[in-house]
Amino acid sequence: MAFGERLQELRRARGMTQEDFAAQLKVSRQAVSKWESCRGYPELEKIIYICNRYGVTMNDLFCEEVPLGGQETPAAPERMESRTLKTALGDFVSNLSPANKWAGVGGWRQ
Repeated sequence: MAFGERLQELRRARGMTQEDFAAQLKVSRQAVSKWESCRGYPELEKIIYICNRYGVTMNDLFCEEVPLGGQETPAAPERMESRTLKTALGDFVSNLSPANKWAGVGGWRQ
């Protein structure tokens, strides 16, 4: 379930219209409609307000594998092998800027 669907579920579970919900957040009904149809996201301040006001977490709203209300805990991510992690980190650093490209290919030594 996507963010918009979860937001709509949360609003409807409380018997609120889009206009009621929008009034609480001090936004337009069109903004709520846009969020619920997955054509945009609220500002972080609004997301935090929604979480605090309705007793949900950001994971509840954004993570598809967690049911609304957080009844289940998602499985822990698998640990990457050390060499794979070092390679990924090296690739990341090498792509930060043109000046750092030589660092990712072993050109830098202490």
